Amino acid sequence: MANTNNEYVLIAGSISQKTEKPYIDRAHSFVRALTKSILDAEVGLVVYLAGEPVNENGIP
Repeated sequence: MANTNNEYVLIAGSISQKTEKPYIDRAHSFVRALTKSILDAEVGLVVYLAGEPVNENGIP
């Protein structure tokens, strides 16, 4: 459904190269839940594309 209320959210963040996997997984879970809540509320998302941040082990 199209957003007709002009309400939009941009989710942005970064990750340290030294971030451990459990913290990465927790952040991913949070962002998934937040995104679902935003879409359920029929608010628009601003999406930008860039290289995916990874830790020093290459884990996104």
